[in-house]
Amino acid sequence: MKIIQNIRYLFQLLWNHNKKYFWVTALAFLLPAVTNLIQVVFPREILESLEEAADFTGTVILAVAMCMLLFVMEMLSSYVEYKKHGYVGDFEIMLNRKLAEAAAEWHYERFEDFASREQYHFAVMCMKEGTADAVAGCVASVAGSILSLLSLLYVSRMVVWWLWMVIALSVLINIGCEICRANYDYRSYEEYSAIDMRMVYSRDVLTWKDFAKETRLFSMYDYVSGTANHYINLLSRLQSRRGMKTFRAYFLSCVFDFLQRVAIFGYISYQAYRGEISIADFSMLTLALITVSALCIGIAKDIVRIGETAKYINAYVDVMKGRETAGHREKAVLDTDGKLRLAFDHVDFSYPGADSMALEDVSFVFESDKKYGLVGANGSGKSTFIHLLMGLYSPVSGSISCNGQDQRDVEGESWKNLFSSVSQDFNTYAYTVRENVTMFREEEGTDPGEALERAGVGWMKGDEYLTSEYAQGRELSGGEAQKLAIARAIYRDARVFVFDEPTAALSPVSEKELYESVFREMKDKMLFLISHRLASCRMCDEILVFEKGKIAEHGSHEELMAKGGLYAEMFRAQADLYGR
Repeated sequence: MKIIQNIRYLFQLLWNHNKKYFWVTALAFLLPAVTNLIQVVFPREILESLEEAADFTGTVILAVAMCMLLFVMEMLSSYVEYKKHGYVGDFEIMLNRKLAEAAAEWHYERFEDFASREQYHFAVMCMKEGTADAVAGCVASVAGSILSLLSLLYVSRMVVWWLWMVIALSVLINIGCEICRANYDYRSYEEYSAIDMRMVYSRDVLTWKDFAKETRLFSMYDYVSGTANHYINLLSRLQSRRGMKTFRAYFLSCVFDFLQRVAIFGYISYQAYRGEISIADFSMLTLALITVSALCIGIAKDIVRIGETAKYINAYVDVMKGRETAGHREKAVLDTDGKLRLAFDHVDFSYPGADSMALEDVSFVFESDKKYGLVGANGSGKSTFIHLLMGLYSPVSGSISCNGQDQRDVEGESWKNLFSSVSQDFNTYAYTVRENVTMFREEEGTDPGEALERAGVGWMKGDEYLTSEYAQGRELSGGEAQKLAIARAIYRDARVFVFDEPTAALSPVSEKELYESVFREMKDKMLFLISHRLASCRMCDEILVFEKGKIAEHGSHEELMAKGGLYAEMFRAQADLYGR
């Protein structure tokens, strides 16, 4: 059963992480059982001693002994809870790290799928509810309650059968109420997660630096804050409904608890009135039966809570286990010795939920030392082609290979190491310039400063932080950031370079100078250039013209201009625009 497998998986992680937790938890359920026994047995002995009035000193000793034992139990329980809390906190940090690592290993295309992002968000929320300690606490509570129950059933043996039936009915009602509450809680939590994602995004639009310029320029505050408040109100109403459902379940269980206590007190009082039991027996039986009822209800609720908690555990353990089960097939390391030959063979690709193909029946062979320009209208398939080439997407059909090795048979990291890229949506990070260039993979004998120099930003200081969040940091202009991204690609010095609109923030003069430098220094590399400035592609050996997910034309600039096709039309239109 999946629930049991996931709970077992979680506890195996906990066992490997910290075995001491289990010893502390064992103490946590033994101590309450001993405390319950002390609280039931000692009062009876004290009352009997007082009734006999033979030895008042003995009564005082019993009372002091009970108080001392209870004090010791309380201190031990507090210490055990303190230790357990520390172990649990440490384990939860480890689980959060494992969950983040699992998401970090997702294939890139999953990040563009809303269902995957929603799954991760829900998994993060469920980690707060479905903890190993919650299950362990319920199991320990059940075990401790059973021990207490066995010790108390002996002293409750004189109770009539119908009173046990009343107690059993109260327990069943409580179980039903708890099951209804647990099921509703989980359903509302799923709804809560979906609304919370939208509320968090609205909040981030208002508070993140990335959005600050446009939210102020376009006076977006009222609308976005109104949207955030709308989702907050939805969450508030959801919480209110959840609270009302919980209250109804609690109220119904309280009513039956009340009726049960009336029955217990009424029966035992009647027995004492008739003189069939002593005052000491009255005290002991009353406390014992109420404790037995509470323990039975507690056991039932704990079992229901284990099932409830397991649902939350499933939500995030499935994500973590996905990391372990994915990609177990043995894969080869890419052989990049000698010249490279990258090939697309009848490749098709479509985005999840899309009605049409983003790329359709694309076949082409790319060779070392050549520079390829990719042109076409927005949405024609250029960036999708590049993502497939670098292994960020997987083809729906067809194959992509390097020197005859199919991309699907090559270890992912080995394939990605083949490429050095500057994407149109590159990032700069709140780290030093040096770290932004090396991406934390600085190799001995390499100089990040040389890459910065070649990219035209040699004046940047390697230890300077690229963020205004730090006192000594700074923000880069669009052009500076773009040159930094190019320096990052140059530093990696891979066999294949990919430039996806890398100079959009540069002036035409700076762009021309940069490309001349790049093409000159990368004469022995395979290079792919996506650019809407078609003049840049004139330096390429071959140009691929994309249209509606297909390669409509290919050839050198001169060949394509001579054909007078789509490329020639685009080039002349752009030339006329610059001319005007």
